[in-house]
Amino acid sequence: MTRILTALIAMAFAPVTPFAQAPAAQAPQPVFRSGVELVRLDVRVVDSEGRPVKDVRQDEVEVYEAGERRRVVLFQHVAEPSGSYVEAARRTIGGEVSTNQGAPRGHLYVLVFDQNHITAGNEQRARLAAERFLAGRIRSGDRVAVYGLPGPGPQVSFTSNARAAAAELVKVRGSLDRTSLSSAGTMSIYEAYQVVRGDATVRDRIIVRVTESPGALDLVATRLGQSARTVAGTDSPQMLNQFVLDSARTVVDRADADTRAFLLSLADVIRELAAIEGRKSVILVSEGFYADNVRHEIEVVAAAAARASAAIYSFDVNRRSIDVNAEQPVGGEQFTEIQNRLESLGNLSADTDGELVPDAGSHLDQAINRIADTLQDYYVLGFEPGQKALAERNAYHRVTVTVRRPGATVRARSGFALVDSALVADKRRSIDAVLAAPFPQPGVPLDMTTYVLRGAQRGFHRVFVSAEAELPVKSAAAASGDVVFVVKDARDGRVAASGSDKIALPGAARPGGTTGVGRFNVQFQLPAGDYLMRLAVREPGGTVGSVDRRFEVRALDGVDVSASDLILGRRSGGLPVRAVAQVDEAVSGVLEVYARRPSDLEGVQVVADLGRVGDEAAQRSTRADLLDIQPLTTGAKRDVEIILPLQGIAPGHYVVRATVKAAGETVAELTRELDVVPAGAAIETEDAPRNGRRTPIDILSGDVGKRLVLALRTSATDRGVVAAAESAAAGNWQKAEEALRRAAPGFEARVLQGLASFASNRYDEAATGMNAALAATTTGDGKVTAMVSFVLGWVQTCANRELDAISAWRSAVLRDPTLVPPYLALADAYVRRAQPPLAIQVLRGGLAAIPRSLEIERKLRELEGKQ
Repeated sequence: MTRILTALIAMAFAPVTPFAQAPAAQAPQPVFRSGVELVRLDVRVVDSEGRPVKDVRQDEVEVYEAGERRRVVLFQHVAEPSGSYVEAARRTIGGEVSTNQGAPRGHLYVLVFDQNHITAGNEQRARLAAERFLAGRIRSGDRVAVYGLPGPGPQVSFTSNARAAAAELVKVRGSLDRTSLSSAGTMSIYEAYQVVRGDATVRDRIIVRVTESPGALDLVATRLGQSARTVAGTDSPQMLNQFVLDSARTVVDRADADTRAFLLSLADVIRELAAIEGRKSVILVSEGFYADNVRHEIEVVAAAAARASAAIYSFDVNRRSIDVNAEQPVGGEQFTEIQNRLESLGNLSADTDGELVPDAGSHLDQAINRIADTLQDYYVLGFEPGQKALAERNAYHRVTVTVRRPGATVRARSGFALVDSALVADKRRSIDAVLAAPFPQPGVPLDMTTYVLRGAQRGFHRVFVSAEAELPVKSAAAASGDVVFVVKDARDGRVAASGSDKIALPGAARPGGTTGVGRFNVQFQLPAGDYLMRLAVREPGGTVGSVDRRFEVRALDGVDVSASDLILGRRSGGLPVRAVAQVDEAVSGVLEVYARRPSDLEGVQVVADLGRVGDEAAQRSTRADLLDIQPLTTGAKRDVEIILPLQGIAPGHYVVRATVKAAGETVAELTRELDVVPAGAAIETEDAPRNGRRTPIDILSGDVGKRLVLALRTSATDRGVVAAAESAAAGNWQKAEEALRRAAPGFEARVLQGLASFASNRYDEAATGMNAALAATTTGDGKVTAMVSFVLGWVQTCANRELDAISAWRSAVLRDPTLVPPYLALADAYVRRAQPPLAIQVLRGGLAAIPRSLEIERKLRELEGKQ
């Protein structure tokens, strides 16, 4: 038993690099491969009544960039945590398995006051409503930030202290003056824009106002170097027209400068939000501004919001009452001006998947509360951008997202801008940000559990962590991601353990999925106590996810008999995050029992029960086997092995309970959940090819795959084919497919297209194309067609068509008898089909054709030795 437990631990856990600077406190899907830069869009899908649709499939969503459809290679549903914040935390952080899917995450609110576009004195209503919102609607787990832009004004980054944030609201100010002194006297900002836009009615009204006001007329005359009589009596209006236009342009320039200052400040604030995964609600309080000359700056804000997954909710606080003190009657012009100003806010909200709340001043409380009630249920889509977007990284590129489901509507932002490549490469910055984030980040789906065993040093115990992450499939560009963890004492926040390491990327995607499972294991020692752990994983493209776990380290070296955690799973595969077993096998469990004196362990008994989760009745019970007592420097231990046959147990969710008794008294009750699956169901306990099969990337990056691509490159004359082969040689199969769209049809193009389809797990498409290429070829080069047939055999294998695979490998042997890999593949196929004599026959034929092949000779000896 000791050997079993030691082997499990040694297989799963390796040394980890110390983290010295931890913070103190249906059809085959396209595959997401590492090294491919993705655009990530957060989108909501709602029904006709605005309720979220929670079961959208990847194949129902379409994304178009610049009118061209982009393949969705990443599809993730981020669900609203169920239950209260405390219930979600208990389930996902304090449960047997911790996860960041459905983990507690409050709303992230950013209150922004557009101080340049709020009339002096008008900020008071917005300030009071914000105070009521902070006092009444910020829940446990919510975070709020408050900014008055541009400064000076409140500058409060995310905090859970709503009272402290509310105290800063007194610093909010309004500085908008809708009138402006110009060379033509008093001119409203609205009038200035209308004059610049060519509104002759407004221009003439200003001229009349000037000529009828002695003071204004004298000012204009002085500016023009003429007498007031000359200006007032001129027959030609040209002089006054031009003067009013120039004055209006000056007013517009000043207004535009104020707007640019605000928008660029807003973009800077939103950019900082990108380090935190998940949607954020930016509540923008403003009276609006004119967008005539600041459309670029609006797109800069929209681009920053796209990178940060921020939705801007614009709250219009314009006063709509008639000003009885106005010198001139305005009639409906006041409302026209408001609509002009709100157009920019409406566009900004629409671009960021937010909302414009008109006349919010009259119902600000209700508007903010409605946003607070919005469910955080959305989807994350990932697609590879076009060449133009890659070349113009900081530009805002428009996209359209649709869903093919009757009655469903997509609500998404209007575009994206790629993150600066330097930021993508800045691993430390992104990991530090996620470690400091207020709650777990869902960017990379993560699951984690812990096991605690007694340590060799008194007072310290061994903690084993097992984690699984949904990650892109490895490629020639990248084979691993980064992982960092920090463990803190739950009482005082002191860092108790930390480390950094690499996590291997999966070799293949899950069946029907776009990503695979990467696994990470680590061990460290801690004294007894309660701990909080955050583990963060960063995939090579820059996306980071984190998971929190609260766990207890029990005192295992006291005077009484004690027991380690129960480790449940199969007899191989390391320490699992979740225990899974098939109904036709037995599940094994191991644990250790400890005592100060060896004699205290002589009468220990352990009974294991299997029952449904939530059901007290046991469906199966067994007495565990206790191995020999072993002396320790700090006492003694005894290994315990549990074997629970599952024959006759229906598939479902179960719990195994191990009851440890010493001297007739129960000293420990240990539980571990178990998923029982149907016989034959796939269970991946390690990152290895399923059923002994190799992945498409394994084949294409192997010797035959590389030689085949080189041969196609050498024989090709078409520029598109040459470019495709060069991209394929570099491992960039997506780019190779793009080049093939410009290539002329032919043998090389068909084969390369088949290889590209194979790389993307489109097996039927790959097989059809490669078969067509072989059928149509007139080439006399049997070596090239043999390599095509060899790869085709693996295509058929991945498509679960083994007889077709055998046929393809036989064809490869006939086309080129000196090619070794087809012999080995054929032999393995016959062994899988329980036909070892045929496998031996194939290998003997291979040795006859290639007498010096060590691989064939070694394989032949292995099979003959089993006969």
